[in-house]
Amino acid sequence: MGPLLAQEEFSRQQASAAQPDLRYHYRYLANDLATRAADNLPHTSQAFAAVLCAATGWNADPEQKQVFYRRYVNEGPYVDWAVHFGERCPSPDFGKADRRYVTQAISPVRNVLRPYKTWLQLGAVVAFTALRCC
Repeated sequence: MGPLLAQEEFSRQQASAAQPDLRYHYRYLANDLATRAADNLPHTSQAFAAVLCAATGWNADPEQKQVFYRRYVNEGPYVDWAVHFGERCPSPDFGKADRRYVTQAISPVRNVLRPYKTWLQLGAVVAFTALRCC
């Protein structure tokens, strides 16, 4: 702050300063937003992979590109366009991702009950028949 700059003007300048205070700060902001978007998507969806793919293409930092790619490999589904990850990314299909929340929540229960599938089906038929007779 100098003699020609009022305290209020200095405060306004500081309030609108770039965060983080780095060159190409908007890329870091975009990476943070893409990470938060991926956190809110089912990890088995195409949208999850597409968001991470797009974020990889925005970034010039090779380390951050590796972070996004590793996250896709560790958490995401197989997609046939992964060969060009970060270069040619399709648009995220948020409509299908929305339906995956149900299947993602039910999947652990289905995996536990899978060995007993035949017995559960027979039990359901017997229970339905018993209720129908009475």
